[in-house]
Amino acid sequence: MLLTMNYKQAIAIVFIIILAILMVIPIGNSTITNTFVVGFRLDYIIHCFIYLPWMLVGRIIFNIKFKPLLWLIVGVVLSVLLELIQFIIPYRSFNINDMIAGVIGVLLSYFICKLTESFK
Repeated sequence: MLLTMNYKQAIAIVFIIILAILMVIPIGNSTITNTFVVGFRLDYIIHCFIYLPWMLVGRIIFNIKFKPLLWLIVGVVLSVLLELIQFIIPYRSFNINDMIAGVIGVLLSYFICKLTESFK
């Protein structure tokens, strides 16, 4: 599969791998958790923005066979699973708000995808 992959698909796969790594490495920065933007903690906003390219990544990987609703479900499940994994990692902590922010990021990505499709 890797040999038949184009560079866009490789970048999309790398994005997913980096996303998974970011969710499990220890990042304990009180500056981010104590900074608020329009009443929201900065780390929740970052969590949301990390998932914004999700639909674009799916479209690049699956090209013509892209099914946005299925990819939305995959994104939500991945977002939830990556947060739930933090239950078992000793140096990470589960946070329901992080999980919600990830799901919101995937949903925003889906709605942006649908909006841009309607303008074609």
